[in-house]
Order: sequence, then C-alpha cells, then structure tokens
Amino acid sequence: MTRTEIKKYIKNRYKVDSVALWEDTPSYIVFRNAKKKWFGIIMDVPYNRVYRGSKDDRIIDIMNVKLDPELISSIKATRGFAPAYHMNKSHWVSIEIAKVSDKKIKNLIDMSLDKVEK
Repeated sequence: MTRTEIKKYIKNRYKVDSVALWEDTPSYIVFRNAKKKWFGIIMDVPYNRVYRGSKDDRIIDIMNVKLDPELISSIKATRGFAPAYHMNKSHWVSIEIAKVSDKKIKNLIDMSLDKVEK
C-alpha cells in the first residue's frame, strides 16, 4: 500500500482528509477524527531511526497508528512493525507500509480510529 492509497482509503471510508501540520516537514501528514484526536500519521524517515541499530539510512514511509497496548506488544516484533517512531510506544506502533498487507493496514487504521473515538 502507498501513502496515496492510504489517504484515499481514509477519505473514502471516513471522509477525513490528511493535514500537514509542520511547515518544515510537509510530507508528514496527520489524520484526525472530528474531535481533532489523531488516529494516524504518515512520515518518511530514515530506516535506522525506526529500526534502531541498523546502519541502513534509506528513507521509508511509515504510518503510526494508536492501538491497545496488548495488541502492540504482540505485533511490534512482526516483520513490517516497530515501536512507534516519535510517539508513545505503549499506545502507538509504526507500520512500514511497503511491508505490510493492504488488508492489515486498513484493519489497523479502522482499529486506531475506533480507539480514539472511545
């Protein structure tokens, strides 16, 4: 899945547009519910900032989503997932969007929005 496909999915399903909040990083886009609570953010960051200890510095697209801590602890060791980049690692997880199936990403987006709606 690409960032464009994710934006389209969220727009079509939830009528939510992405917002670029930071002038110095316009490629970082945030998804917020009607109450302005974040349920996702897409960023392009160096691989070695997401996967600590790696020497690989190529830029990758990631999406952070908010999930239940129990789910995070079970998936963050799975290929394509990492402790949340620049977010609370107990409540957020980073998804390397090129390595995770479209179905799984959509499911996690749905869960994240549900989580912030409660």
